[in-house]
Amino acid sequence: MLADEPAAVLRSGGRVVVRASVDGFHRTRALRHARGRDALEGFSRDSCDPDALRRELRSTCTTSAGAHRRRLQR
Repeated sequence: MLADEPAAVLRSGGRVVVRASVDGFHRTRALRHARGRDALEGFSRDSCDPDALRRELRSTCTTSAGAHRRRLQR
C-alpha cells in the first residue's frame, strides 16, 4: 500500500502510527445514490461519512497517545 513505507519510517523513529481506511464508514445506499447510482459527484462526495471517520480517528488517536505516554513514563 502507498502508506506502508512512510509508516515504517515513522515507526523506526519511535513514532506511533495509526493506519486508517474509509472502509466501514460508508453512508447508507439511499444517501450514496441520491444523485444517481452512476453519478461521479455522488460517488466522490456522498460515498463515505467523513465526520464519523474523524470522530473515530480522534477517539483512537487520543486513546493511543495516552497509552503511549503512559508506557514512556514507566
